[in-house]
Amino acid sequence: MTTEELILNFSTQAKDLMKEIADYEQKLANAKERYLKLQGAVEGLNILQDQNEPDGEAPERELLTEAEVA
Repeated sequence: MTTEELILNFSTQAKDLMKEIADYEQKLANAKERYLKLQGAVEGLNILQDQNEPDGEAPERELLTEAEVA
């Protein structure tokens, strides 16, 4: 291959890889959004459940952190 062909080949690969990275970033953003929604839903249900418990009998709960998920 000539130098020009190599440059064109590598440039094309780099462009394709940037598109792939952008796709993965979008998928990650969507997954994070779903995670936050689920975390909020669990928290809301825990609050609702705690309100239905007799006073002082609500169990202690711990929310997942991002470090635990990763």
